[in-house]
Amino acid sequence: MVALGGWGCPPFIWEPLQPFVEDALTLYAFGYPGIDGSQPLDDFSEYTPQALAHRFLTAMQLLQLHRPVLMAHSMGTEVALSMVLEAPSELSALILLGPNAGGGAPGLPFSLNEKRDEVLSFYRRHPRQINKALRRLVLQPMVTQPDPVIAKRLRDAIDTMDRTALLGELFGAANADLSAAIPLLPPTLCLIGDQDQLSTPEIFAAHCIPVQTLPDCGHMATLEQPQKVAQAILPFLEQQELLFSSSHSQHAEKRRP
Repeated sequence: MVALGGWGCPPFIWEPLQPFVEDALTLYAFGYPGIDGSQPLDDFSEYTPQALAHRFLTAMQLLQLHRPVLMAHSMGTEVALSMVLEAPSELSALILLGPNAGGGAPGLPFSLNEKRDEVLSFYRRHPRQINKALRRLVLQPMVTQPDPVIAKRLRDAIDTMDRTALLGELFGAANADLSAAIPLLPPTLCLIGDQDQLSTPEIFAAHCIPVQTLPDCGHMATLEQPQKVAQAILPFLEQQELLFSSSHSQHAEKRRP
């Protein structure tokens, strides 16, 4: 299974999930250029879902991952939909965790599209402050289950994120219209925490794609409730006959946090 995180989220967000699924599948966590010290792209305009999708499809080919399951979180949803548009037969199933589309969210006071010029103006005047400014806006609704370790790791990741990637991911996703991908989706499951303030699953529910609620969980489900995420995804993947063996479907139940 290939995993794509959301805005400002390094691959470490998948680490807590690993013990609950490792007997049933192999997890490949892909990161975005400019996160965790990696080389950013040349300009933030290059961070479109379509361009990132092409990069990840190429990476899948290089790693010889044949029709993997794709699990995408938050902004990663739009990259996942772009991957479906570019190569609809390359994914065996899709899991959308806290999906977000279009730059708006219930937990934000405004749409990112509406504030694009204002944010860019602030960046030009105060480039060294943009990371912390955006982090203060987004981090609180990102982590609705307050955990000091989780909050600190995310805060540090956003504060040290390359500014080109920071803005590129933010506005590339906000400007995407990927509704054409919906009819092409492979078997798909949407998961959303019952306290999630940043997800917009309505487009998927409107197309009769199952949306499952995770109890006692916010937007960062794999950090907050990894066992519950595993308990939701493993039966879905077993139904699609995509696990190592059917005997692993109870793996998440047997593990202890």
